[in-house]
Amino acid sequence: DGAAARSCLTLAVQADGATIRTIEGVAPNADVLHPVQQAFHECHALQCGFCTPGFIVSVVSFFEENENPDLSEDAIREALSGNLCRCTGYQNIVLAVRRAQRAEAAVAAVVGVLVILWLTAGPRIPAPWGSPFHSNMITVVGTTTIFLVGALMTQRKR
Repeated sequence: DGAAARSCLTLAVQADGATIRTIEGVAPNADVLHPVQQAFHECHALQCGFCTPGFIVSVVSFFEENENPDLSEDAIREALSGNLCRCTGYQNIVLAVRRAQRAEAAVAAVVGVLVILWLTAGPRIPAPWGSPFHSNMITVVGTTTIFLVGALMTQRKR
């Protein structure tokens, strides 16, 4: 139901009727990684993989609960304190959290700029059928959005 919970401390009956998101539900689809997953991959923030799902779900929850998260090392370590990794020294995990936040902020900024462009210019461009809300600007903004988001997703896959 949108709240992070430790599976090792939660009984199945306590989750009865709740919406549960696991690591399998974090990515938008099977072909595209979530920005947090991609950052963990790029920063080599995983080794054996046993703890990785818990870290990734915790980071996603941390970002969802904090619009402007504190990205100091202490704050990140505090946010991840419910997870234990016996393989790494946590440095790459901290780097991955920072990279993921920058990636999510970049996508939000691009979408925000495109929405502003449409809101300011789109309604002023008359459509052939007379509706100010269906203009050529929608096509331009929509195509640009698809191009930019596609480029960002391609960049993330590398």
